[in-house]
Amino acid sequence: MYQDDYYYRVNKWEPILYMLHQSLYAEEMVCAMSSELFHIPATKDLKGNN
Repeated sequence: MYQDDYYYRVNKWEPILYMLHQSLYAEEMVCAMSSELFHIPATKDLKGNN
C-alpha cells in the first residue's frame, strides 16, 4: 500500500490527465467525422455508420 501512495505522490497526475484529454479529443473527432458522413449524399446510407 505504501508503494502505491508513494507512486502517486511522486508522479503527478498531469501526464495522465493530458492523455485522458487527448483520448476524449480523438473520440470527439471520430464522432464528428462519422456524423458528417450522414450529410454527404454519397455516404448517407453507409453500412455500419449507425
